Amino acid sequence: QAPLTLAGWNDSREVDNLGRQSAEAYQAALDEGRINGEAFDAKLAASTPDALVQARAEQAQAALEAGADRVYLRCACDEEQFEKAQEMGISVYLALPAYLDDAESAAAEKLLRKYDCFCGILAGNLAGIALARKLGLPFIADFPLNIASGEAAECLKELGAEAVTVSAELNLKEIAQIRNVKKEAAIFGRIPVMYLRHCPLKKQGKCGTCGKAQLRDSKGYAFPLVRGGVQSCLLQVLASIPMAMEDLGALRQAGAAGVRLCFWQEKPEQVAQIIL
Repeated sequence: QAPLTLAGWNDSREVDNLGRQSAEAYQAALDEGRINGEAFDAKLAASTPDALVQARAEQAQAALEAGADRVYLRCACDEEQFEKAQEMGISVYLALPAYLDDAESAAAEKLLRKYDCFCGILAGNLAGIALARKLGLPFIADFPLNIASGEAAECLKELGAEAVTVSAELNLKEIAQIRNVKKEAAIFGRIPVMYLRHCPLKKQGKCGTCGKAQLRDSKGYAFPLVRGGVQSCLLQVLASIPMAMEDLGALRQAGAAGVRLCFWQEKPEQVAQIIL
């Protein structure tokens, strides 16, 4: 049975590929004890609570103890998690969403002033950058800013970005063409593919089910729905399949100074296991 690690996830997808190429090779892989992607995802889901895991502070602590240099904590977490991070004495960046209006900016500023655990901002749009500059906090430009060129990266650097997260759509060659800035790339996890201001859950009288609900497309792929706003009902639609990249050497050669692992439902011990 594949362990719940990045290597295990990749192996399950290799088994899926075998199924598309050869029924005999696919069955042989299953006979060897390997599992397919559907079985791996079911195993991961079974190892976590049905509701969205609330122990975000413990995830952050596990990541830092496993060697992470920087940890981002979503702004949509319960404030209890920020209090817990503060009690643990850990420092985190507040991850802001791609949509941030005046009311959301004010709510984010209130959080940043209230808790000492925040040491910076992960800015998903220009409003997040403006907030970081206003408060004199370091910030990382996040991938919703769609950083796909050296010019865009240089502009963000001039605004004060500590580093830029390149667009998730870029290949290695395109990443390498962005020079003279500190680059970060997301390599694992479910990243947001869409933001919804009109919440379908709220419309159906299911407000509060974020983290448990999913959108399912015509091919049967399930896209988890999670709350993404600081205080509003901004909804994040996460990718149906987690991304995973193992060739970190090639990414380093392309000039990436850092890599990001995006955790969602993983338990703290799973976080540490995947990082290690």
